[in-house]
Amino acid sequence: MKAKIISLLAALIFSVTVFAQSFSVGFRTGANLSNYQSDYDYDLYSNVLTKTNTGFTAGVFANIPMFENFSLQPEINYIEKGAKVYPRQDVYMSRNETTWRYLEIPVLAKYRITSDKGNFYLSGGPFAGYAMSAVQDLQNWPSDGGEGGINRISDDNLKYNFRSDYDTNGQKDNRFDFGLAVGAGVEFNVGPGQFLLDARYGWDLTDNVQFQNGTPDNYPGTFHRDFSITAGYAFPIGGNK
Repeated sequence: MKAKIISLLAALIFSVTVFAQSFSVGFRTGANLSNYQSDYDYDLYSNVLTKTNTGFTAGVFANIPMFENFSLQPEINYIEKGAKVYPRQDVYMSRNETTWRYLEIPVLAKYRITSDKGNFYLSGGPFAGYAMSAVQDLQNWPSDGGEGGINRISDDNLKYNFRSDYDTNGQKDNRFDFGLAVGAGVEFNVGPGQFLLDARYGWDLTDNVQFQNGTPDNYPGTFHRDFSITAGYAFPIGGNK
């Protein structure tokens, strides 16, 4: 069912343009800052915390005018999400940096405030994604040493193997991702098209873990939260800039 939803969203990008008299296509690329949102009580443990993980994002989009100052913008994006988790032990510190690499398809409503030199816009809408792969960077070092210093015990960059089947705890990884995105940006008239700067916040609604016998009542949940800053360019098609 989830795969069908993603396929339908992808088809929307290509089919809806047939009905538009004029639209624009473009690309954007930049950085994505992500972390985990959870009800997990880290205070019960010794100095366990999460920090922001910096990843890469890039994608293509089509912007289809619907009404005055209002348009629909479906996209196909590559985006890296994850977090750095620091559990402190008695003898050493450790860091587990996990990066999930998603193919993500947002469908955004976009409202513009226009001017002669460019536009300011607000955007928002749902997205669906699929984790194509993931990697883990595992490090351990003595508690009295610095992170990444000469006393580092290990530094391993490992391919993460998704749990496609339920393990002995009745859990497996959820590679499908659904959520909401909201953002704002500016567009400047440059050459035949528009140069754009975009800031966006992503709010995942699906947990990273699936349970065989239903989600336990005391399970805290682990959801991606991310903030991206990108730059791009839009090319007008059909004479509409």
